[in-house]
Formats: sequence, C-alpha cells, structure tokens
Amino acid sequence: MTLNIPSTCLRSKYLKKLPIGTCFTDPKSGYNYEVVEKKLNDTLVKVAIPYLASEKEPITLCDIPKEYLKLETVPKANILKSMKNKLTFLQEENKRLLEQQQKTLYERIKECLSDCNYYETEELYYCLHSGLVITLKKKHYPTVKDALSILDDNVSSIFKDYKLLQKTLSKQPTIQSTLYQLLTTSNSNNTKDEIL
Repeated sequence: MTLNIPSTCLRSKYLKKLPIGTCFTDPKSGYNYEVVEKKLNDTLVKVAIPYLASEKEPITLCDIPKEYLKLETVPKANILKSMKNKLTFLQEENKRLLEQQQKTLYERIKECLSDCNYYETEELYYCLHSGLVITLKKKHYPTVKDALSILDDNVSSIFKDYKLLQKTLSKQPTIQSTLYQLLTTSNSNNTKDEIL
C-alpha cells in the first residue's frame, strides 16, 4: 500500500523564510511537512518534504499572503468525453434525418394528418386513399363525408382503368408536394399562434 501525499501549497519564496528543520501543517491539505535543505545544480535550496514522525509538534501557519501560495490546479475538462457525446448526438441525428429522408412524401403527409384522412382548403378536398392523394373540388360536394363516400365508391374504377390510373399517378408528385407544403405551412402557423 502506498501513501500519496501531495506537495505543499507554499511557494519556495515563502519556504526561504522558514528555518531549516521547521515542521509545519499545510494550510490547504492539512498534511505535515518539514523544511529541509537539498542540493540542486550545485546550490542549496529549501524544500518541504512530508513529515510523518510525531517527534516534533508542527506549527500552524496563519494569514499567508496569496502571493506565497501555489495556484490551485483546476481539473481540466475531458475533451474526449465531450467530443464522444457530441459525436454520438450527431450520429443519432444523422440516422433520424436519413430515416426521414427515406420516407415517401405520402408517408410524411399521413404523419402530418395523423388520424384524419383528408385536408380541406378553400376550394379543394385533398383525400388520402390507397396510397394516393386525390383532389376533389368543394363545389361538387356539399360535405366532406359525401366526398369521401363517393371516393370510396369510385377508387376501384381508378385502379381498373389503365389510362385513368396512369393520369392519376403522373399528377401525384405535384399534388403531394402541394399538400405537403400546405400542411407544413399550416403547422408552422399553428405553432406561431400558440407561441403568441
């Protein structure tokens, strides 16, 4: 078992004032030290070494000016740990964004609408059905329920007729992107209203 005793907090210019053989208690650590002379580069220097014996009664040093005390070493921040945390966060964020990017526009629209399967504007109903976004003009249908029931009846005819299906599928990118823009702008406006 080893005993690790830190060096004294007193600077050498204060130790020069103390007589050789003086035993003192360190003001910060509370350990006992003895002032001795050591040879360093052909000169004698006063240093404090740990004193473990009990023959001498250590003196207590009071009111030592700050200029004679060594500066405390502040524990350094572990840069590698913070970098690792940052890297982990960035990897998770990257994974989330890649998953979001791989979702189809239709899936994103469905997430925005959550439980509802239509979105209403001043002139149109945007209805989600069988992986398609179909627009229905409001002026032709008195209520949303009527529009959805007619869509349920007619959606099978869209898939049966090749030309109609091809026409519907060719319009999907523009319709879906328009609806997605409407949803995202309405969501951002709602959050602004909540904040205000």
